[in-house]
Amino acid sequence: MIAPRVGRPGAVYLLAFWLAITMFWWAFAFASLPGTSPEWLEAARVACFGRNIDGLPDVQGWLMLVGAPLMLLAVILTGWRRDLIDGFRSIPRRPFLAASLSLLVLAAGWQTAWTAGRIRTQLEIARFDFSARADESMPETYPRLDREAPEFELVNQTGGRITLGSLHGKNVILTFAFAHCQTVCPALVKQSLDALTLLDPQSTVLVVITLDPWRDTPDALPGLASKWKLPSNAHLLSGDVARVTGALDAYQIPWKRDEKTGDIAHPALTYVLGGDGRIAYALNNAAPDWIAEAVRRLVGHARR
Repeated sequence: MIAPRVGRPGAVYLLAFWLAITMFWWAFAFASLPGTSPEWLEAARVACFGRNIDGLPDVQGWLMLVGAPLMLLAVILTGWRRDLIDGFRSIPRRPFLAASLSLLVLAAGWQTAWTAGRIRTQLEIARFDFSARADESMPETYPRLDREAPEFELVNQTGGRITLGSLHGKNVILTFAFAHCQTVCPALVKQSLDALTLLDPQSTVLVVITLDPWRDTPDALPGLASKWKLPSNAHLLSGDVARVTGALDAYQIPWKRDEKTGDIAHPALTYVLGGDGRIAYALNNAAPDWIAEAVRRLVGHARR
């Protein structure tokens, strides 16, 4: 089957359309929205691209991001090769086409650099094995983030309504765990609690959002907070399922629930937030000294 001729400028516009669609596809996968991302957006991203433990797309997701655009490009280059060659030769005589392509290429270059930086940061965070580096200092080059933290409204162990806004002015150690977890979660909570003892209790709070709102209901939080020995400057949060899972997705926490057992697979992720409500650091299975050091660096940066 021979592809229909689209003419010289038509072929170039077709290639430009392919580039624009590819840029949108990658932006859909990686772009951050100010505030809390809509639940439908996070659900759509997971459905289209999956999510690995490092927060990046899974193998199928990368095939969708890379393979699908390349296949479409191959179709365009094969079916309209002659039109494309003639079209590019005609660009100097078409100022509007030349200007449009230049802007599109510049935008594509910027997006590529931005996306590469985000992927590189996620991989650097994921590669750190803190359990093997508990006696080492946090590297000076550890990547610092500057991302707006999504808002949430959940219930703590005393029945109080806690929002991110209610913690304004406090440095926040934010992590995610659940009661029935017998492996990662107890260690993760202890790491954060140990870090909290190294910091000023008046200016730093610990927030633990449950990964299991199905069982860690607001009524169950007081017993769990007692079991974990949470101090007065620590909040264990839950709420209705939609609110909790919405918060998890907004903070880009990779999680997967086994419908049969109720167990939840998740990373050992800890965020450090500043009093301005922005995420400064993301730590993977961090030693207490590292968490405390991240808060100290945040405080030092704010004073400068």
